[in-house]
Amino acid sequence: MAYSPDNGQHQSQDFLDSIGVVPVDIPSEAGNVRTWRLEPETPLATLVHFHGSGFNLSKHIDHVCWLKEHGFRVIAFDYPGYGDSTGEPSRQSVMQAADVVLNWVARSYPSQKMFLFGQSLGGAIAIEAIIKFKPDYLGLILDSTFSRYRDMAVHRLVKFGLPGALARWFAPLLNTAHDPIEFAKALVAPTLVLHSTTDDVVPFSQGKMLFRNIPGAEFWPQHARGHTDVLRPDFSDFRQRLVGWMLAHLNE
Repeated sequence: MAYSPDNGQHQSQDFLDSIGVVPVDIPSEAGNVRTWRLEPETPLATLVHFHGSGFNLSKHIDHVCWLKEHGFRVIAFDYPGYGDSTGEPSRQSVMQAADVVLNWVARSYPSQKMFLFGQSLGGAIAIEAIIKFKPDYLGLILDSTFSRYRDMAVHRLVKFGLPGALARWFAPLLNTAHDPIEFAKALVAPTLVLHSTTDDVVPFSQGKMLFRNIPGAEFWPQHARGHTDVLRPDFSDFRQRLVGWMLAHLNE
């Protein structure tokens, strides 16, 4: 899956003001990383959000901003080349940005427990960052994340009209060293996998395969409209269930 930055504004300034977005810039070797901080009155824990491959965090912030109302500090950030983050998007620069943000959160809130939340490609980035950088985190939430890059390449090529046999012929050309499923086998903290059965971007089977390779993970299927839609406002019961999962691990 490729990085597809889009610098357009997708939420009105009135909306951003209403949820209390505080911009914070963090310098890194890859460039300046723009983060948005949402601060509840009495934070219970901090959640770091890794968004998907397309659009910037203005598009994705509504996936997580509601957690502020439940007492969770939210730190969302844009990858290099996205939104107001400088630099060029690449695997190396994105991983550098993830490392910088995770270290900044650890330094800024040393007494707070941290959750990581990755959506789609953001989940793949979060899994690899955990294994490589070993942040001190309490739990990982994966929403609509895939297992293997080759499988996703075949799915995309077929979706765009290429015959399946030909798509599978091209797939071995992709490097498998960064497949989320390989890193996932080494995860040790509580992990929750969310996926919609009707996801038309990352097939449901990809999320299920990933879940099966994470030791002790939980899997919550949902019948949402499509990709990364399981936490939209009209699934308030699912949101409450997620908050309950986080609180349960905070109180262990």
